[in-house]
Amino acid sequence: MSEYVLTRNRSRTGDVSRHLAACDGTFRTPLSTRVSIEDYAARLVDRAERAEAWSGADLIGLAALYCNAEDRQTAFLSNLSVVPAWTKKGIGRRLLIEALEHARASGFARLALSVAPDAHAVGLYRSVGFRDGDRGSDGIELLLDLRTPPSERLPQP
Repeated sequence: MSEYVLTRNRSRTGDVSRHLAACDGTFRTPLSTRVSIEDYAARLVDRAERAEAWSGADLIGLAALYCNAEDRQTAFLSNLSVVPAWTKKGIGRRLLIEALEHARASGFARLALSVAPDAHAVGLYRSVGFRDGDRGSDGIELLLDLRTPPSERLPQP
């Protein structure tokens, strides 16, 4: 259970739906309490750019990115998830890097996401240079300036 491959936009709605259902309990607030997983999966397949990690026929990791702002200012990371049996293997980081590189290559100035302030993923996001934006009642917005070179964006040891 250590081999996987990265792809882009290979998944179908059923793949994404099964993946999100498998990850449901890993979200700070279970995804199924906020959205219809099937409907959300269909929207992601129809409208989002997806970096995917596969083990055989199983979608084990997913980063879904909306790159639809006409002004090319802000791309939005809607989902980053890895099935529980595959966490702590660097898959989430690899998918996140794939997503931010796609946004950068597509000409976006920044990448945004929304996350619960106490979610485990906050450390991952900050480790690649995301900074706090607005705080709302259901979470914080994190922003990454894609115009700044990674060496200037990342915290120094």
